[in-house]
Amino acid sequence: MTSKCHQNDAQVRETVLPLVQEWRSRSAEAKAEAEKAGGGEAQEPKDALEAAINHEHRMAQYHEFDDFLEMALQFGYLTMFSSAFPFAALCAWANNILEIRTDFLKLTVASQRPFPAPAIGIGSWLLAFEFLSAAAVVTNVALIGDPPGPELCPLPSLDIFFFLFQNESF
Repeated sequence: MTSKCHQNDAQVRETVLPLVQEWRSRSAEAKAEAEKAGGGEAQEPKDALEAAINHEHRMAQYHEFDDFLEMALQFGYLTMFSSAFPFAALCAWANNILEIRTDFLKLTVASQRPFPAPAIGIGSWLLAFEFLSAAAVVTNVALIGDPPGPELCPLPSLDIFFFLFQNESF
């Protein structure tokens, strides 16, 4: 429940707040232009392209760290606990549809277009995803191999867990 609330808060923060900041900066620009026009020193942009470039230059820069972090968290929750909550895949799919729309708004309206830079891979995020994959194997084996029961000390199921963990190739 807490992680879903965190995801909803993150989507609101990454979509609504930049739009509000954009609206405030536009209103401040309009106010500054009105004051300049009153003084007789208003500088008009030469064309619409120059105005669009100036406008985008004043926008916040796009940082992909938060988007990668959201994907890593969702991947971790989905792979680690899908055996306990199979409905999580459908919830993740719905969240991804919403995330595509909010990222579209963020990239087109609320932030500067990112500069394309060549990359061979996803960098250090690969290590994070590999770790999450290994942790997911261990977690799913523990969840499936240790069913809840009335016993207080499930030693036989822990032996199976450690045997499977030891023979798993990483």
